[in-house]
Amino acid sequence: MKPEMEGKFISMTDSLQNMIHARCFTQDELMLIIENIESVKLSYKETQNKYPDDENAVIWAFMNKLQESIEHFIKNNPNGQKITCAKGCAFCCHVNVDITKPEADLLARYTIEHAIPVNSDRLAKQSKVSEDGFIPLSYEDSACIFLDEHSQCMVYEYRPMACRKYMVITPPDECNIVTNRHGKVGRAVDINGEMIVSALYGILETNSMAKMFKQSIHENEKKNKILIKISGNKSKLPVEEQTKDNAGDKKQPAVL
Repeated sequence: MKPEMEGKFISMTDSLQNMIHARCFTQDELMLIIENIESVKLSYKETQNKYPDDENAVIWAFMNKLQESIEHFIKNNPNGQKITCAKGCAFCCHVNVDITKPEADLLARYTIEHAIPVNSDRLAKQSKVSEDGFIPLSYEDSACIFLDEHSQCMVYEYRPMACRKYMVITPPDECNIVTNRHGKVGRAVDINGEMIVSALYGILETNSMAKMFKQSIHENEKKNKILIKISGNKSKLPVEEQTKDNAGDKKQPAVL
């Protein structure tokens, strides 16, 4: 394989990469996948030029592309695989998830505008964990900072791409890493969705969600002088931020 082609493989997400290593594709299919990934990268850059001052709008456009791809995949699944993921099933929300900087910024803005309570204790612990993941943390401390007391996602509409594309076809209990630590979990993989994510991971900065989110929150605090009020283990973020328009001082909600 040529060195320049090897470089293109680096940006591919794990599930797509595993399928490549397992030789699930013919050479022609593989070349088509690489071409499509490069096409998505180009499309992203073109969208950036369209919205030069609003990175949130750019990432949101591509999250919508991914969501459309996933919904189409579920509806027209050629293998008839039933997705077993359900509301309140959050076993997969106890693992480290990498996200892009624009995704973190979008989450920070949404969290601020809607006063989503973030568990600051878990955020601090998770942001210090190495690339090895959440292994040193307890099951409780490894829970996503956006899970509520009912194990439901408080930012579901704006959840990261890595969360959107993770679809399970085996019984939910098998996802429990406490009782089924070494068991295998069956997944449904939307190739088109994987290509979208792979392309963006190849051109955008990525890191663990806790680290990225914490960075974005601090940047918002510094930029907009937003005060995070801490109550117990949770950080209550204000619903609105102060902005100015031509008519003078005016309070407006942050724009997503």
